[in-house]
This record gives sequence, C-alpha cells and structure tokens, in this order.
Amino acid sequence: MVNSITDPAAIKILHMAMQFKRGASKVVTKTVNKTPKKIVKNTASAPAARGTAKSAAAAQKTAKALKTGSVNDAVDAFEALFD
Repeated sequence: MVNSITDPAAIKILHMAMQFKRGASKVVTKTVNKTPKKIVKNTASAPAARGTAKSAAAAQKTAKALKTGSVNDAVDAFEALFD
C-alpha cells in the first residue's frame, strides 16, 4: 500500500509521522542548576574606603562641639558634615 501512494501530501504526512515517532522516543529532560552564582566584589573601590578622612574630621569636630557646647564649634561641625 505504501509503495502505491503517489500523492505528495500523503508522502509528507507519512514522513512527518516517522519524524514524530523518532523524536518522541528521544525526549531527554535536562536539569537546571538553580544555585545562585557566587558574586565577587572588588573591595578596592568600596565607597566606605574613599571618604574616611572627611568623615573622621567631621566626627572629630562634632565631638568637640558636643564637649564644649560652643556655637562656633557647632557651626564648624555642621560645615564639616556638608563639605
């Protein structure tokens, strides 16, 4: 019966059925690795390491203003915080 078929559409359908049968037997599922990747951070350009001199000066002036209670020391401490 298959040898007597001359219709191109029928041949195409038979070929697609053959491919489907081959593909259905070869189905392989892959496992997905869901563990997060390790993030390596560069510590050379850390923001905390950049402004330590200014923040140390501001902390020193703030401590002086709290100790003395002077208005001039408070102004100096306020200016040091925003410079």
